[in-house]
Amino acid sequence: WLRKKKNGEYLTLGEKCVVSFISGGLGSFFATPCDVAMIRMWADGTFPPHLRRGYTGFLNALGRIPKEEGLFTLWRGSMPTVARGAFGNMVMLSVFEQSKEMLAKYFGYNQKTVVMATLISGIFTTIASVPFDNAKVKLQKMQKGGIIYKGLLDCMKTTLKREGIRGLYSGT
Repeated sequence: WLRKKKNGEYLTLGEKCVVSFISGGLGSFFATPCDVAMIRMWADGTFPPHLRRGYTGFLNALGRIPKEEGLFTLWRGSMPTVARGAFGNMVMLSVFEQSKEMLAKYFGYNQKTVVMATLISGIFTTIASVPFDNAKVKLQKMQKGGIIYKGLLDCMKTTLKREGIRGLYSGT
């Protein structure tokens, strides 16, 4: 649709970034409840028995969370989820497309070009998205009695203060 509007020309890097940022953010927002249920089920096993929620499965978690904690709890951690989706998607798609176009000038458009562009995109996507994943999991898994973050920026700031830059890239 966009290429038709531009008479078949490639999108600029800025246009690629805007389109992929919006699509990644929207998709992540609508998928957040499923992500929260999944993270909660995973995290349940990491807590001492007396703090576990005891979900029996995905649908059980998806049903119990709004009943026990309110509907909007399904979107807890949505800001880092949306930020991760938006930034991750923007970096992944725009870097992939830009790399592919640039590499095609030197190597032609073929499977080798696509593989190289994919590798380049994957590296940049990982660097951009892991800090958001880290914060997202910490926010979605928090419960009373543990560390309580006020939001995405507080979580990232606290992580930087306590663990340094490596903390943004560590497992949670």
